[in-house]
Amino acid sequence: MNRTLPFSAAEAKQNGSRLHVESREQARYVIHCAGKVFLAVVLWLVCLEARAWQFEPAQAQHVELRGQFGGACRAVAVASDRVLAGMGPRLVSVEVTIPTQPVERQSLLLPALVTEIAVSGDVAAVLANGLWIVDIAAGGPFRETGYLPLTGEHLLTSGTLLFVLGRPPNIQVVSLRYPVQPFCAAAYSIPGEPRDFLIATGMVFKDRYAYVSYIRQIMNPGFPTLGGYAILDMSDPKSPLFLGSYFLAKPALGIARDGNVLFLLLSGQVQLLDISNPLAPQLVAEMPTGYAPRALRIANGRLLVADEASTIWAYELQGTSPPSDPVRTTTRGILWGVDASGHRLYAADGPAGLSVWDFRTTGTLAEIGSLPTLGAVNDVAIEGDLAFAADGWAGLISLDLSDPDWPRILGRVPTVGPAADVLTSGPHIYVAEGPSGLETFDVSNPERPRSIGLWPTNGLVAGLARLGRYVFVANGPAGLAVLDAADPAHPHLAAELLEPLSAESVVIAGDRAFVSDQAGGFGLLELDVAEPTSPTVIGRMRGEGAPVHLAVGADRVAIAEAGAGLRLADISKRGKPVPLGRVPTQGWLQGVAMEGEIIHGADVNLGYRAASAADPYRPCVAGFLPLAGRARRVRLAHGRLYLACGEAGIYIARYRGAPDLSVRLETYEPQDVVAGTEIRLTGAVTFHTPVPLPTSATLKVMVSESVGFTPPRQLLCQPVLLGNPGTTSAVVDLATLRFVTLAAVPRGKYTLGVVVDEENAIAERVESNNMDWALNRPLYVGRRPLAARAWENYR
Repeated sequence: MNRTLPFSAAEAKQNGSRLHVESREQARYVIHCAGKVFLAVVLWLVCLEARAWQFEPAQAQHVELRGQFGGACRAVAVASDRVLAGMGPRLVSVEVTIPTQPVERQSLLLPALVTEIAVSGDVAAVLANGLWIVDIAAGGPFRETGYLPLTGEHLLTSGTLLFVLGRPPNIQVVSLRYPVQPFCAAAYSIPGEPRDFLIATGMVFKDRYAYVSYIRQIMNPGFPTLGGYAILDMSDPKSPLFLGSYFLAKPALGIARDGNVLFLLLSGQVQLLDISNPLAPQLVAEMPTGYAPRALRIANGRLLVADEASTIWAYELQGTSPPSDPVRTTTRGILWGVDASGHRLYAADGPAGLSVWDFRTTGTLAEIGSLPTLGAVNDVAIEGDLAFAADGWAGLISLDLSDPDWPRILGRVPTVGPAADVLTSGPHIYVAEGPSGLETFDVSNPERPRSIGLWPTNGLVAGLARLGRYVFVANGPAGLAVLDAADPAHPHLAAELLEPLSAESVVIAGDRAFVSDQAGGFGLLELDVAEPTSPTVIGRMRGEGAPVHLAVGADRVAIAEAGAGLRLADISKRGKPVPLGRVPTQGWLQGVAMEGEIIHGADVNLGYRAASAADPYRPCVAGFLPLAGRARRVRLAHGRLYLACGEAGIYIARYRGAPDLSVRLETYEPQDVVAGTEIRLTGAVTFHTPVPLPTSATLKVMVSESVGFTPPRQLLCQPVLLGNPGTTSAVVDLATLRFVTLAAVPRGKYTLGVVVDEENAIAERVESNNMDWALNRPLYVGRRPLAARAWENYR
């Protein structure tokens, strides 16, 4: 899984040497050089930071993934005596022997959200940012056997062939004859007009013919999205013959077949086609459905339609005659798909999980069981062995953390608005619900949380903090509100501060509060809250991005600036927040938490990121872990990180620490070199780490005409590898190494330096000590000028 770091992987790697002055003349020379070197070093810092933006790590570092829980159910497929469901990034096997009590038996964690599942015997094909082939043989654990980097939106199996449908190429044919070695046997697209962009949405067979539904996007501004279906002769599935297309005025979102009847799913209706003559389908009838249909299935003599508006439509099939009036039922979540077996229907109900329905009785469709999940986790708060998740429109969910690596749902309660942030306060929970306000819940019985109060807002409740009996509310465009919650069921406004024009987050540190302000021109406001009912602004600090979340540590505050990265500020002097270092981002940082010198970050695009503030002026990457879903918040408890990742549920990880590699260059000989000269160094490279190195550290000897003004040249024939993956500590004496100069370095005067891990392959605790330059001792490639040699002899 290749992901890009959201933080710059290194600032300057400069460790200045002490200058030894032995004479007045030499002192003047040194001072003259020092001024030039100072400017050069500044430019060198800029060069290194710019280069670090290009770093793309190959894998996670210094973070151990402990578990994952929940995630929206977006895919479902029936496999003999069990059901397979996609719960966020997990493929889950659900036992439905007792349909009223479906039980999760085993699962396989994948690197992205599961969006589609198809089953062929003991093999499951899963779309999750690529095509994964999984062995699901009964009696054994799920085992990933193959992967193909294919993109698609729908899957269809036929014997040992798998058809992947979607964007061009619209149809990709994968052979599953040998699941451990799947391969793409063919790929082709449905012909269309030159300006058409076709997306295949479904496929069915009749004898040797295939009918493919598609969405037709005309690549001209202002043209509506249309659709249609195509007919292909599949006598040879690897080389089909295109027989023709039928254009429609609406997108064709799915297709199904029952005997000689073809059902075509459109927006707002299902068309019934007679295909007694396979090459000349005839429209028989049109049946109404919802306007946002997602899936079409036929089971037990019924046509089933899943609508995004949480509705299932069931029609009694009557041959080529129009079906009877449909039975309609509403689910609790957002329907993504359905599958059926016998008289049971299984619905992938998004944030509500997997639900089981029975349509044995004519004219009814009744829910008989469900496997709940976490659907859109925005935040999680932890109190002892309990956790409380803000699950968007699904409300507030209580979790049992007796096993910190495997949460268990205890209870859930709906909220008035979408639950965004959670604040714990003993037996009470405060939930930020955006424009709906602040809702209070009694969780003294965590299995049955209940709403006891609501404070309506005139703004947009986004962030919460508590000081004694007062709750501080970052109220969006309405500024900062202070609520007196002495009676949690009836919190009332005690104070209001309008200066933050767009308050997104608030944290408390003693008798001070810090508020992020997105629109006031100040990234950070510092408030005196010694008297909570009279908050006063005492300090301001400008930022570069939109501050969305704050975390406070010892004399420091970490600011998540969406689109700009992580910023640190010194708050040791009351009323005078001072910017320290910044770690740029290529993602969208949304949440931060502080633990000593380590800042934990949640990025909606790039997953978990850790930064080290051991050098607060040059914070650096200290760990990373790619995640599925959109990471919004990170919380610390039980020695673990709990990351709220939207539709991917909650990830549980442990930060294991980062190494620190440092270089000390004492001297080198000779000072005059030509190609092939052996250079002897004295100094050392040291690295210590609480975890094994993820890769070998690379040592290079470099030369630069003037440090910072020109890119350094590599002086060695080849880099030297220090240590091996798995090494935990080492000290390498540079005197034990031998270096031979390259012929590619032109004749001239240079500064010599030593750098370890220049490629930033290892995220470190401190990145600013990986380089040392011999600033006061020039190196001459070729021979030194006569005057320089005379000066050296005179010294």
